[in-house]
Amino acid sequence: MGQISQLCDEILQEHLKLGRDLDRLLLPGLSKAKVISSTSILPITLPKTAAELFTWRNGTQTGIASFYDMALFPVWYLMSLNEATSTYVDFQREFPDLLDRRYFPLFSSGAGDFMGIDCGENRGADGKIACYRQATGTVIEFENLKIMLRTILDSFRSNVFLISDEGRFKTNRTQFREIAKRLNPSLERWSPEESD
Repeated sequence: MGQISQLCDEILQEHLKLGRDLDRLLLPGLSKAKVISSTSILPITLPKTAAELFTWRNGTQTGIASFYDMALFPVWYLMSLNEATSTYVDFQREFPDLLDRRYFPLFSSGAGDFMGIDCGENRGADGKIACYRQATGTVIEFENLKIMLRTILDSFRSNVFLISDEGRFKTNRTQFREIAKRLNPSLERWSPEESD
């Protein structure tokens, strides 16, 4: 088992501790060959960590649960490779100036915002994670996918993410920022001066 799969499995265990059976909504992972063939039409190559993410699980079943129930971490659900590829192609065709072509979407808010991985020329094993929000544009949020998942896991384990009585995530933003800054020290995004 690779590091990405292990981190994701540990995140699922944290969901169970909060009474959330997210695994029932996740689709079975794809073979590495299927990930490669499905993305061969793209002008980018996925980093190894992104490919491993889709071999772990091929996204979340949509249409059978609320976006809150689908979330792997607050606000964001894991897209299937097909949904991510379609989103990438659609954005490049219809809104080429909104999302840099080197970012491949991995997570969606369900409301038009995405978190994507940098698939630029020198990415290889892993890539920076950028968040595209319609209201604010693109911001680098995590140094890479592995660190992003570690940040999420540490946040679960530190009770930064809790579930409200309505079944929605509650986030202690101050604590999350501290964890994100500690694990992503090179990013200005998590400095005290930056806003959410």
